[in-house]
Amino acid sequence: KWPFTYWNYESADEYVTEVSISLPEGVEITEMPANLTIQNDLMDYQLSFEAVSGNQIEVRRKVRTNRSTIPASEYDRLKALAQQILEAEEQHIVFR
Repeated sequence: KWPFTYWNYESADEYVTEVSISLPEGVEITEMPANLTIQNDLMDYQLSFEAVSGNQIEVRRKVRTNRSTIPASEYDRLKALAQQILEAEEQHIVFR
């Protein structure tokens, strides 16, 4: 098996995404997803959700790779990490 070379798929080793969501007046947030922080030798990952006012939500995601090449022997570990991130990013903000 061949190693996974990060640079074959991405052109940057760090990404920051910030999204601001404005809800209409009268809409109430009833459930916010859990924040997630992962720090290991493969990557640092942070996903946070914050209600900054009654109708404003800030979502922030930061991803930083710590290695440019991952050996085939660590594919299972990389796959589990990717699955954990996908599950976190598929959470829903619930409001009424």
